Amino acid sequence: IEPTDLPVFLERRGYERRNRFRQEALDKKLSIAEYTREFILKFETDHTEKELAQFLGITTKTLWEKRKTWNIPRKR
Repeated sequence: IEPTDLPVFLERRGYERRNRFRQEALDKKLSIAEYTREFILKFETDHTEKELAQFLGITTKTLWEKRKTWNIPRKR
């Protein structure tokens, strides 16, 4: 399956951008924690807290806890 095979709404939701980010993270050999932190910082302005949590496969409570641990204030 290629990105062009997916529905257009996924492209609009930043699918390709997130996919590129994943590849960059693999190239950098980031730990899961480093990946999660960078993901939050990169995509927090484009997505809601719920969406961020869903993309990361965590709950919004866990996202809040990670923000608190890493001192990343929530963008409003």
